[in-house]
Amino acid sequence: YEIKECDWSSDVCSSDLCLVALVAIVMAVVILFLPPARPADPTVDLRPVPMLKTFYSILTEPQFITYSLAGSMAFAALFTYVSGSPVIFLELYNLEPRTYGLLFALISVGFIGASQLNILLVRHFSSDKIFRTVLPIQAILGIIFAVIAAMVHPPAWVTILFIFLTMACIGMLNPNASALCLAPFERNLGSASAVAGCIQITIASIVSSIVGTMDSTSLLPFAGLMGVSSIAGFSVLKIGSRSIKKLVTGAPTEAGAH
Repeated sequence: YEIKECDWSSDVCSSDLCLVALVAIVMAVVILFLPPARPADPTVDLRPVPMLKTFYSILTEPQFITYSLAGSMAFAALFTYVSGSPVIFLELYNLEPRTYGLLFALISVGFIGASQLNILLVRHFSSDKIFRTVLPIQAILGIIFAVIAAMVHPPAWVTILFIFLTMACIGMLNPNASALCLAPFERNLGSASAVAGCIQITIASIVSSIVGTMDSTSLLPFAGLMGVSSIAGFSVLKIGSRSIKKLVTGAPTEAGAH
């Protein structure tokens, strides 16, 4: 292979420099401002068999599995967007790359803004109330978006609107799902968080793989997958809630802190 000298004026190398700078900033913030973590629990056994028993006890907790799966299904719509939006906007709608970059930033504002709004809402409403209110809204948005995509080829602004609203829903759902699925655990909280993250990233990777096989000449598969993942999350919540005898909730501000 021929190794070529990088032209630092090129877009690729400039983006690499931006990533390096962002990583350096994040590391500096973590080192200088992040408070110290809780001390390690010396009673935790890290041998394989006790660890597997811990994971089994976590996975058999109805509240954990209900909210981790429901939240992960809803969160999968984000990965549908991230994986499929370049094809949708650059090829299907023929947007300029710079326009797509600005659009990506705009939609990110919706996601981040909703997560910040959630911090205010959890001061007045429980995480469960917010989760059970927003998840059906996301499912309805997914159904409407899929129906529109099946009937006509909507203009770009319609697609952008539905994606923006869906990402805003996810911004509110994700922190509350995390708070609720971890709430039953006073011990093994780190293990429960690891299992929840594993479930979320596994579902996200499956959805991302499906996006790679979709027809890029139609909006319907993209809209349909976003709708299906949202409806699946709502269905898991309705079914799983029946097995939760008593819902355990943490302090209201926990959801906003995640």
